[in-house]
Amino acid sequence: MWIDINLKDKWYYLLHPRPVVVVSVAFNGKETAMAASWCMPVSKSPPLLAVSIAPSRYTYELIKGSKEFIVNVLEYRYFKEVSYLGTVSGRDIPDKIDRSGLSKEYGRIVKAPVFKEAVGVLECKLYKDVEAGDHNVIIGEVLKAYAKESLKAEPDIKKYKVMLQIAGLKYTTSLDTYEVAEV
Repeated sequence: MWIDINLKDKWYYLLHPRPVVVVSVAFNGKETAMAASWCMPVSKSPPLLAVSIAPSRYTYELIKGSKEFIVNVLEYRYFKEVSYLGTVSGRDIPDKIDRSGLSKEYGRIVKAPVFKEAVGVLECKLYKDVEAGDHNVIIGEVLKAYAKESLKAEPDIKKYKVMLQIAGLKYTTSLDTYEVAEV
């Protein structure tokens, strides 16, 4: 039996759990980072990814100014630090990255924070900003991608524990097993 989901409720949870990334940016001596689970690849050639960000977010403001950003992929074990970055505004707490407990360095091309704890990094320049209701879809062209051993090609789920958002501040990760569909 089907149960109707009110569209004023969190209908998008039907698409969860979702991988969580941290979007970081720097502009005019200011920097910030936010957790985002609405992120996905949109093109292989050119390499493009999309992240959905509310225009009221400080991260959005700095991306609009700098025209660049970085997507950091962190493992499940950092869910508390990532959750902090997703619940505190850099507009209110300018040193929120330092307070998060994560270590930072800076991108190779994009001059924004990279988290040393990340297993994968995608440095992007702003390709397009598309209005989409109460969020904007920020499309970034990937200029540089690098990863640690556990994520270098096909993710090794025995070594890499993806951070998945269930809902709100609830997180989980992948199992150590998987099945291959034979078609």
